[in-house]
Amino acid sequence: MRFNSLDVYEFKRVLREISILRQFSQMETNAFTVKLFDVILPPEGEPLDHVFLVTEFVECDLIDLLSREIKSIQKDHVLVILYNFLCCLNYVHSAGIIHRDIKPANLLIDSNCVVKLCDFGLSRTELSEVSKNNVDS
Repeated sequence: MRFNSLDVYEFKRVLREISILRQFSQMETNAFTVKLFDVILPPEGEPLDHVFLVTEFVECDLIDLLSREIKSIQKDHVLVILYNFLCCLNYVHSAGIIHRDIKPANLLIDSNCVVKLCDFGLSRTELSEVSKNNVDS
């Protein structure tokens, strides 16, 4: 993840993603989001112009899978992927997180058709949505 200048919006997005990924990574029952292993910042004293998030490796995203396997993918595979995606959404929502950026590139799929959600930069917690609505009212 790179940003050329210290854009406040982008910086908040990165912090939000790190916070949410850390929360999910600490849950032992989590099989539905990509796990965060480390955050690498520039050395102290250097400008904060990039941040690296070290996550687990997942073979492909839904776009890659469909582009490679579209002719050979079976109905059963589609049903398993869809079921796993719905379980993923249920898990994230039950933790009080609203993803707000569901798209094929953010659905990672391993060789066992396990779906993992990634890219939580636009996400919000239910509490922050409620608080925002109360302020706007």
